[in-house]
Amino acid sequence: MSGDSHADSFEQAWIYASGSAKLDRYRRRGLIALAQQDSALTETAARLTGADRALLDLHVDDPRSLDQEAVASTVGAFVVRVAKSVKEITKSNLGRERWRDELRIFAPSPGSVRLVFVEPPARQTVGGLEKVGHVPAPEAQAMRQLVVLLALAETDAETLDAAVFRLRGPARRAVRLMSETVASSSWTLSGALKVPGRESLTIALSAAGATRLAEAARETEDERVSLSTSGTVDGWTWSTSTMRFVPEAGRPFDVVVPQELEGLAAQCNAAHGRVQAWFSGVRVHPTGDTGFAKTSYWLERMEPEADLFEGHQ
Repeated sequence: MSGDSHADSFEQAWIYASGSAKLDRYRRRGLIALAQQDSALTETAARLTGADRALLDLHVDDPRSLDQEAVASTVGAFVVRVAKSVKEITKSNLGRERWRDELRIFAPSPGSVRLVFVEPPARQTVGGLEKVGHVPAPEAQAMRQLVVLLALAETDAETLDAAVFRLRGPARRAVRLMSETVASSSWTLSGALKVPGRESLTIALSAAGATRLAEAARETEDERVSLSTSGTVDGWTWSTSTMRFVPEAGRPFDVVVPQELEGLAAQCNAAHGRVQAWFSGVRVHPTGDTGFAKTSYWLERMEPEADLFEGHQ
């Protein structure tokens, strides 16, 4: 049997439905085990299971419904709002006014009550060049940014306001509506973001965390601030895209690190050397007469002081 027909037979066996969700789940587990032993099936199995693309895997727990059930209209609204959030964050990141709706829903197994969002298939390369490894689509970057927002909201992190403020208006509104769906339904979300070649990010969002995210994404009285100072990086966390910065004077604080500066943050954290850093931030003034203004920052630029010194030789 040729390689192509072998893979075609495997795919047909995968999509066959027996009418029993339980039997189909066991059958697919057997097919996955078979593919792990046959290199000719590796690519086909990865495509069918979504293993070659970023997957946002969510489990919805609705306390007002029976186990493995949720109100259909509410779940439908949530799916639309997650997709809208990913799209608007993508547009915000790329500075675009338009972006095609290409985020997919992936069915991991028959009978599953999970919501699995998957990035679009890899776009065609130019000039017939082979794709080397997984190159995340913009939607994959946006899904990770959304997961970071969920994590910051659940832990009530001081960097949440800065992470939200960096989004453009439509992206903030989309995130707020999605969060309000979770909060108003008293849901809890669990799951993971799986990106090929990277460590999975665990997702755990309570109704209280969703409320915090919705509040952060609402229109607030805020002002833009900036800060330039020297100090050291004393911690870098990939799961929340944040680093701990210890300035020469004053207390340490956490800052949001844009994805394009994550490698630099990791290097400076490992080096433990002094750096010069430039930050932008937002100072949020609570409405009403109670509460104190909160300031949170994101990294704009950072250079080891040794590099700055050598540049002036």
